[in-house]
Amino acid sequence: MNRIVITLVLVVVILVLTSCRFGQTVEVRPLTIHVIDSLTKEPIQGAIVYYKLEAMRNRNSLGIPLPHENYRDLTMKRVYTDNSGTVLIPKQVFRLKPYEEPRFEYVYINLDLNPSPKEQDIGDFFESLQGHNPISYLKGMIITNHASTFVRDWSIPPDDAVFTTLHNWGTFLKEEEIITVELKRW
Repeated sequence: MNRIVITLVLVVVILVLTSCRFGQTVEVRPLTIHVIDSLTKEPIQGAIVYYKLEAMRNRNSLGIPLPHENYRDLTMKRVYTDNSGTVLIPKQVFRLKPYEEPRFEYVYINLDLNPSPKEQDIGDFFESLQGHNPISYLKGMIITNHASTFVRDWSIPPDDAVFTTLHNWGTFLKEEEIITVELKRW
């Protein structure tokens, strides 16, 4: 009888622990980016913008720590700035796997593959990360965001010849965000 009770209690505890994490959805804030020329302060029309949001999971569905972290792309987008140099990434809702959370956000501005990605899968850009500046007189910019407000390590090495970086820590906590990006001239 004791074995049955212990087994039943363990099953109930496991179900309670895992059911809290199944089917969880998360809303990611809308992001508005204004892209301007750092010299003239004029908006940059038609600049390519790549957006990627990754989730991280460091436990399995029973809550047991994994030997390594698992990453999954929640979304990847390729858009262009409008006449006013603006791009809007609307609020997004994602269904997460157990013990998964949005963790990394990447925005690449005026960085692209050569040849043009219009003939290629958008994932090709994020795999190679060896781009050029389509608007050749302006450098690109990479905006990185980590869900944590205290993590300060980032894996993208700086390349001042092609782009500058902006680290935008902890902004997943905001309801919405507006960023003005000044692309530097050569």
